[in-house]
Amino acid sequence: MRVSYERGSIGISHEAANVEEAFRFLAAVQEIFRFTACGKCGGEIIYDFRRNRYEGPPDGYYEVHCLNENCRYRQRFPSRKPENGGGLFPSSEGWEPPYEKEQAAEPAPQAAPPSTAGEPAEPALPF
Repeated sequence: MRVSYERGSIGISHEAANVEEAFRFLAAVQEIFRFTACGKCGGEIIYDFRRNRYEGPPDGYYEVHCLNENCRYRQRFPSRKPENGGGLFPSSEGWEPPYEKEQAAEPAPQAAPPSTAGEPAEPALPF
């Protein structure tokens, strides 16, 4: 039994032995490729992205990036360990700002002290 999944111009197909295997395939593919728009700005131009690790295992990082210049948020997909069945899953943190925006975030402004205009001055201490 051949099962297929399409998202825009991308198509993925798989030869399944039975309905259960077809269901598992579709569930795994839809969990990752269901994103057709940015979760932050709603932009419809997103990019599937993979980058390699510089150290450690060669499994890399998997992300979907928004290509809207004013947004650039990303959804990460960590990989499961092989002993847990392998595969990818959407990060529970949801859509995150790009690295540059994380670093450039300014601390929240401090609250201004209450105004003392028009109040009598406190008496000076005797010592």
